[in-house]
Amino acid sequence: MDSCSTSFYRVETVILGRNKIFTLYTNQYDEILRTGETPNNLQIAQKFIANGYDVFLLANPHNTKSADFIIRQKNKLFYVEGKTSSGGSALSVRLSEGAKQANRIAINFSIIPQFHDLYHQTRKAFENNEFLTNLYIFKGSVLVEINKDIALSPKYDKLLSALWNKHK
Repeated sequence: MDSCSTSFYRVETVILGRNKIFTLYTNQYDEILRTGETPNNLQIAQKFIANGYDVFLLANPHNTKSADFIIRQKNKLFYVEGKTSSGGSALSVRLSEGAKQANRIAINFSIIPQFHDLYHQTRKAFENNEFLTNLYIFKGSVLVEINKDIALSPKYDKLLSALWNKHK
């Protein structure tokens, strides 16, 4: 490969239906998959493809802070930072960290949070981070997307409740 060109390669072992996961450095992800480990970012990527997105995994060169993914749906591309949270006060920390890396954050919960915590901490994240535009929250494998307009709306509690409770 020419040093000036960059190509993404499909990670063959994690294709689900028509959607795919791509990466620049297949060796790194193939090795992880061979050892039977599924790191947090691959779990998030698999959930995105189950919800109709293609996912481009981005390398983190020299431990710099940057987005973990580019997601694509209907030919629109977005940088996304992936975070895993156990809910509660950990959610606030993860959202604050993620907002420093991308304007869109995907949250995968290891434990589904109480609605009250989800409501207050997601609203606070949008209020405190002017560049944050979207949250992609996985409730199990179901994707709940929240944008800044919804989160800052006076009716956010009702809107979030409708979105959250739609998928029990």
